[in-house]
Amino acid sequence: MKETIIDAEYTIIPPGRSREEVRRKRRRQRWEADVKFLTMQGALVAAVAVVTALLLRAA
Repeated sequence: MKETIIDAEYTIIPPGRSREEVRRKRRRQRWEADVKFLTMQGALVAAVAVVTALLLRAA
């Protein structure tokens, strides 16, 4: 029976996968999540800027 290994960072390493392979995948997932978050933040800032400009122009 193969054992599931949990490393010092509490990452589950499935049987047949290397610790470095799992770390690379997790790092890529975090990076993709950060990019999505920053994209949404940028869109929010742009929307607020547009609304502010329209309100100032109307005033």
